[in-house]
Amino acid sequence: KYVTLDLTQNQEERLHKLHQRLEVPFDGSLLDHQEALRELWQAAFPDYDLHGLVSEKWKDMGWQGNDPSTDFRGGGF
Repeated sequence: KYVTLDLTQNQEERLHKLHQRLEVPFDGSLLDHQEALRELWQAAFPDYDLHGLVSEKWKDMGWQGNDPSTDFRGGGF
């Protein structure tokens, strides 16, 4: 079942960009993907430095493991 939404032009554009991002698989070797994880970390844990991208503290944010890249599983970046 589909829901019809009355979106503004700006909302339509943002939704389109989100759909495009769903087609991009996460790649931990890409610097922009790594940087996005670092920004997410900084937003969640501003007083806790991240050393590398693997940490048990990711679980505190809701990730299944200590390496968030393993949780994407084709859901898109």
